[in-house]
Amino acid sequence: VWVLRRAGVVTATAFVAGMLFVLSPLTTMATGWMAASFDQLYLLFLLFAAAAIVKLPAEGMSTGRAVWILLATTAALLAKETAIVAPGVVLLLGFLAWSANPTDFSRRPFGIAFAVVLLPIVAYLLFRLPAITVSIAGQADPAYTPDLRNAPANAWHFFVFPFRLKLVEMSAAVFRSPWQ
Repeated sequence: VWVLRRAGVVTATAFVAGMLFVLSPLTTMATGWMAASFDQLYLLFLLFAAAAIVKLPAEGMSTGRAVWILLATTAALLAKETAIVAPGVVLLLGFLAWSANPTDFSRRPFGIAFAVVLLPIVAYLLFRLPAITVSIAGQADPAYTPDLRNAPANAWHFFVFPFRLKLVEMSAAVFRSPWQ
């Protein structure tokens, strides 16, 4: 909410966005499931980068701020590869800054921030290039092969997963005696 407010979003809108994030069943996975704790880490590091980016209109880009954004983005990417959305975050925050004050908006600091965020992402993609080419070439597991026929089933599993009770959880809750 703080980052959205600093980016120029109205308080009520920022509050609603924060509440939707907190109440979403997709985000409860990160707090209720230990293996998803990396979601919290990459989000924390992206918020560190966003906190530095929202100060760009008022304070501009400095070497220290660029290093901070670079380190936060790198840490987010090392925590979880989903942090590859960081350039989109820069573009979104730039758009919010422009919409809040279009006459005094300068593209230069956001362009530099975009380039700084791209550095670790390009390095990561170059590092992962062999695995990406195997996947695109069709030599990967069929479920991971990029094919539009897999998209509906994968989307269904992704969005239904938090709402679905697992058979193991149900059997542990229903058939297990509390005295065992």
